[in-house]
Amino acid sequence: MNHKLEEPVWEKLSIVEEYPILDVPAYHLGGWYDCFLGPTLKNFTEMREKAPGERARTWQKLIIGPGAHGVFTPVIQIREAPRSKVRK
Repeated sequence: MNHKLEEPVWEKLSIVEEYPILDVPAYHLGGWYDCFLGPTLKNFTEMREKAPGERARTWQKLIIGPGAHGVFTPVIQIREAPRSKVRK
């Protein structure tokens, strides 16, 4: 797809206007380097505030990992801490 995030083509896929009628629990999954991290955080917070039912507001869960969009492995190399030597 060759569309920028600001283009009107994405408006028909947006759930922003639907928050008051979305009465479902949801997991919101993103990564710290995800190009959609902002919208993921917005969906999480708005659904917690605006969902019509208490169950849906309470059961919004957010998971943010170390990856990018569609990449669920770390973007940066995570090094293991050096092992300490035990002296006798």
